[in-house]
Amino acid sequence: MMSLTPSLERTYRQRAVSPVIIEAKTRAFNDVNALLRAMVPVELLEATFHTFLPRIRALIEFPISKWKEIPRFNMIATVLTPPLIEEVAQWRAVERIYPDYMEWALETGVFRDYKGKPFTSTYWMKKTLGLERASLQGFTGRGITTAIIDTGVRVTHEQLRRARALTAIPEKGGSGEDSNGHGSWCSATVGGSYARDRRYNVQVEGMAAECTLISIQALGFIIGMGTTSDILKAMEMALGLDAKVVSMSLGSNEAVKDGDNPEAKAIDELVKKGIVPCVAAGNSGPGASTVGSPGSCQNSLTVGAWDELKGALAEFSSRGPTADGYVKPDIVLPGVRIDSALVGLLDALTDKSEPKYGPISGTSMATPHAAGLVTCMAQLYRDRLGKQLTVDEVKRMMTALGHGKTNDDGWGMLDWSLVETWVSTEYGVRI
Repeated sequence: MMSLTPSLERTYRQRAVSPVIIEAKTRAFNDVNALLRAMVPVELLEATFHTFLPRIRALIEFPISKWKEIPRFNMIATVLTPPLIEEVAQWRAVERIYPDYMEWALETGVFRDYKGKPFTSTYWMKKTLGLERASLQGFTGRGITTAIIDTGVRVTHEQLRRARALTAIPEKGGSGEDSNGHGSWCSATVGGSYARDRRYNVQVEGMAAECTLISIQALGFIIGMGTTSDILKAMEMALGLDAKVVSMSLGSNEAVKDGDNPEAKAIDELVKKGIVPCVAAGNSGPGASTVGSPGSCQNSLTVGAWDELKGALAEFSSRGPTADGYVKPDIVLPGVRIDSALVGLLDALTDKSEPKYGPISGTSMATPHAAGLVTCMAQLYRDRLGKQLTVDEVKRMMTALGHGKTNDDGWGMLDWSLVETWVSTEYGVRI
């Protein structure tokens, strides 16, 4: 059964039903969809949005993305028994069958008591990365659409009132509203308005504060979990929204080869359409080969975390190589104890004396810094160079101006000074 990925072939006989993603061959989506609908009781597989924590265990054991159509990528997610998996694998119209993994918002720590402990904020990281200078030069992300695929967004937060909230999981009760906090933190870091955390009198601001900011909820259930098919649906939505940059601070523990990974095919499609996908490397370091998917995908701009307080690579930041031997991550950005908008569960786990903000850590925190910077870079390319920024262009710049690429920190830190140097030396444009 050549259409089964190795990881699915190893596991599908171990349970009565398995969550899978079926990829149809080109122009065969409708045929495969019709055949599956005749086989699968779709009306029984509509997910229910679970709001009670005691039921989370069951959700983790059995992912509830049971029927989801993703036509842009020729994929359908459902559940099948072992005999049905074997039957579908024989269909000539089927290209590949993948397992539908669980995926999570990525974080390593929420700090309850900050007294005596150092932390910083997005406002100061904006200065450190040279993006305050970019703003003065007129590069604020204006006119560039950036999509954050995460746990949603709280549009009532003072930093996020201009954000647009969408959901890729309506069948699970998703409304785009963030009950976890992770997505709001990431959205505010990309494009949040200037504000002040009154608890510490600390300023906060997004890297690209005038971008067109769109949140696509693909993770939920308070604790920030979803499935590969939910992420794929969100990526399909980003394509339809004409996003230029996609930020994904999420991943799974599974990082198979790109040929066996539906997320790699989706990432490739984003890149073909000129989208720059900024993806977290993961928080499973410091060991080697710990980068999760979709950060492991060749065409992702994979982001590791730099500890700006210690001036060193964050210990938790995942390292390469990948299963395909790719050197990952590609770049690093600040990702340790950074203050930004926080709501929901994560907000409840921080100091409650002045809610709505909190410093947290992870490659999740590094990724929206990268996405915001790339958003400003995309505006520069459009307005001053008359060109469309691509992920290959970012990697070409880092190859030329960064250090030799390693499986620890990629080409090193991406900041605005590199962008200024690159457009000056490569294109003769001073900004």
